[in-house]
Amino acid sequence: MEDTMNLNTPEVAEAAVETPVDEEAAFANTAEEVAANPDFVAADTASNEEDGDAKTEAVDEDAPEEDAEAAPERRLPKLGRYVDSGNDLIEAQMPDMVQASDEDEMRRAIRQHRVLYAKVVAIEPMGDGIKIVAKRNTMRVVFVPEDFFKYSLMKDMDGLSNEEKTIRYKRKANRMLGAVISFIPRDVGYFTDDFGTRIPFAVGSRADALAQLQNRYFFRATPQTRVEVGSTTTASVLSCGPRYVIVEAFGVEVSMGTGALSAFEYIEDASKSFKVGMGIPVAVEALEVDARAKTVNIRVSHSLLERMSAKVEGVSESMIGGRYLATIVNVTDKYYHVVLDGLKIRGVIPKTQNISNEMLMIGDKVSMLVRYINKEQALVIGGCHKI
Repeated sequence: MEDTMNLNTPEVAEAAVETPVDEEAAFANTAEEVAANPDFVAADTASNEEDGDAKTEAVDEDAPEEDAEAAPERRLPKLGRYVDSGNDLIEAQMPDMVQASDEDEMRRAIRQHRVLYAKVVAIEPMGDGIKIVAKRNTMRVVFVPEDFFKYSLMKDMDGLSNEEKTIRYKRKANRMLGAVISFIPRDVGYFTDDFGTRIPFAVGSRADALAQLQNRYFFRATPQTRVEVGSTTTASVLSCGPRYVIVEAFGVEVSMGTGALSAFEYIEDASKSFKVGMGIPVAVEALEVDARAKTVNIRVSHSLLERMSAKVEGVSESMIGGRYLATIVNVTDKYYHVVLDGLKIRGVIPKTQNISNEMLMIGDKVSMLVRYINKEQALVIGGCHKI
């Protein structure tokens, strides 16, 4: 018989207590190990064939034999001159030409005060605060948080200390990693890396871009650019939560609840259905513009766009007596509120009309028998049992 361990002994309980980890020491030890081993990453991720569990890979007979003794070169002293291959049917640009083209684009945008777009890739420390870093092609674009979040949905910032503001900025910026944002470059500079290479970067202003876009679509709009109720566009997802996504549309940050995200299905967790950086087609559902105060109050909806651009069933007399798959979305003292799956029609079920042997919870699937309809509120009423 195999030996067994008594898991209820004081010794085992004491051993199970988590020992505090010295993070600084752990990072320092790792840094020393990396510095001592030039092939640290390659060695750490290589498969261990002696374990007997290594995956069998297909052999490429045309692949050149690898020299196990030769260490990979990290960097050449310098590159030689370009030698034309003579092949006029292939097109490729050297990396320095691509980078020069990207730098030139930035300088033109500065002169023209033109809006560009970049992806947020990092939040880095800067003095006692942070800076937000985005990339447009090969160019690194740097933002200060006061500019980056000037038009953002951040409440109760007045009266906070600089340290408290930095915490709030960092928290919101962390949620925006991967987001595609608009900006206008203000300047181009250079930083020197550890090899002595001067690398170009841009200083960007998201506030300038959002202000220009709001002028274009609302405050100084032409008939071709004016945004109205019913206007459609593709919004960029900036951050996600379980019950909402925040998007940038027409130069404005807008929060969209789960009800505005789909006309055909109940979304339990928006962050699982939508990802930062993706686009969402939306329609303007409500709009208030105060040109004098320079404020825009806008509501956009993807479900409205789906309902108006696709053929979707509404509430009708023919539904009475029918049974429908539905999802519980809210529970009150007297009622279960549901959404009919695939139709996005709302329903109400009195708790007394639940014939299941248990109380229902949000997210439960039910079979709903429709007994009444309310066309004015686009609502169905009936009973149910849990599936």
